[in-house]
Amino acid sequence: MSFAMFIGGSKSGKSRLAQEMAEVLSVKGEKVCVAVFGDPAIDEEFARRIELHKLTRPSAFQTIEAYSNPLKIFELAGDDVLLIDDLASALGAIADQVFVDYELESLDVLDEEIASKIKEKFLIFCDQILRRPSKTIVVSSELGMSLVSASPAGRMFVDLLGLVNQMLVQKAHQAYLVVASRAIDLKDKPLEVYWKD
Repeated sequence: MSFAMFIGGSKSGKSRLAQEMAEVLSVKGEKVCVAVFGDPAIDEEFARRIELHKLTRPSAFQTIEAYSNPLKIFELAGDDVLLIDDLASALGAIADQVFVDYELESLDVLDEEIASKIKEKFLIFCDQILRRPSKTIVVSSELGMSLVSASPAGRMFVDLLGLVNQMLVQKAHQAYLVVASRAIDLKDKPLEVYWKD
């Protein structure tokens, strides 16, 4: 297991820094796969964002569009460096799959069974990151600094991503909080703090 993690808010620069790390590995001769999970069918503006991201990546990078089957990325990437961009989108894709399976019409209603199924599938996905022997670079969103969601589905999403971020940062060999394109090394920060007299 060898992976690095970049966490940050929207437009913090986390994806750019993660891509730069992957570019260095590519220059050294390693093949890089980029896994993305956005659904271009959502709207035209989001589809344009996806295309813009593609254009900023080196031509040597292989892009895996994994919205319909997030777990497939681990098989398709093989032994290549895998850049996952990003974990929040992967969770969204997994949740969408479960919503379809349960024929859920409204996200305002989220019973315990559905929430449990989403959590189970997402934890399986994250376990594959930990089990992967090849280099993996993970981008994730820090959602806990925003307002509390008004919907049960939104709160479940933020809570689950927050817990997984904590777990992955603890196990990563490199982990950075990205703010305004500046990377703060989280691995040398304390896990416990005490009152100072």
